[in-house]
Amino acid sequence: MPSANNISQNSKALLLSSFFNDTEKLSEYVPKYAERGVTGCLLQVLTKDEITFPFSGRVKFENATGSTVFQSDQARALRAEYLEKLQQNNERLQSIAAACGWTFLTVSIELDPREVLGLCIEQLGMR
Repeated sequence: MPSANNISQNSKALLLSSFFNDTEKLSEYVPKYAERGVTGCLLQVLTKDEITFPFSGRVKFENATGSTVFQSDQARALRAEYLEKLQQNNERLQSIAAACGWTFLTVSIELDPREVLGLCIEQLGMR
């Protein structure tokens, strides 16, 4: 994440991520950006499967390099806990954004990118 000193004062920022592991950094950096008058939007981009966790039976999750991150023979049993943790993470992200006057959006990667861009422009007050 860029240092607040490297972002122009009173500018607009759009941070895109799954934000699965970024909440601590965000809670440190976003307030520093806001102190410089930067307004912004945290845009969480997830797949439909990450949003709904439709898995059952044996499942193996891999990272972008192909190494196994997690596997289970009981994926359906993990669904409720996963969705609860996703909800808690999203509440934390919403809290970070709101405390600084920013907005938080979650979108599915399956959405038309033009629609997502329109949402971001609207949230950043650029229309």
